[in-house]
Amino acid sequence: MAMLRMRFAAAVAFVTCILWLASAAATLATDDAHALNVNISLLYQSGKYAEAIPLAERALALSRERYGLDHLETARGMRWLAILYQVQGRDAEAEPLYKAALHITEKALGPDHPDVATLLQSLASLYRIRGLYSQAEALYKRALAIKATELGPDHPDIGTLLIGLARISEDQRRYTEAEALYKRALANWERAPESDNQDLGQALIGLADVYRAQRRYAARAGISS
Repeated sequence: MAMLRMRFAAAVAFVTCILWLASAAATLATDDAHALNVNISLLYQSGKYAEAIPLAERALALSRERYGLDHLETARGMRWLAILYQVQGRDAEAEPLYKAALHITEKALGPDHPDVATLLQSLASLYRIRGLYSQAEALYKRALAIKATELGPDHPDIGTLLIGLARISEDQRRYTEAEALYKRALANWERAPESDNQDLGQALIGLADVYRAQRRYAARAGISS
């Protein structure tokens, strides 16, 4: 179960980062940086995180040299490198990169832009894994408010954020809250059929775990039937 959750967190991070890389590739003028980004994404998909890290470090250095420290391209490079550090357990190195990318993005796009919400989500995920639940919950809630306003309440990203909040509640044995959040995530998936099936699977797994923790075995059996 823990492995499934780690894979889900990595998949969410990968999908959101790929969206950023797609926009970055359209504007990034240096062929070297573009080639690095392509290679990084391929290595990530293959689970070769250690090999991807030096390429991501180089891509970030190129963005800093070309665009400066406060450019959105630099922020994208920071987030990509932070994701790689996080999946390698290098949280102390990932956190300042997420924070710096968040600061740059807020300054450039405003505090309520969806890209800001994506960074809040990444940082919240890091804090949850480290057991910093109050900080993680606040960031998830802020990201949820931004995306619900900017993208609509039925956007697939809403379900992903609800799962993050549900896990915080579940980790703290706040099972009633966790159950309600998982059910909201499932309802979101039903309204947004283009959502990733992996989101649906993670919401169902989480809800089953909540029922098991509460010894509601009949309800748990109903999920798998």
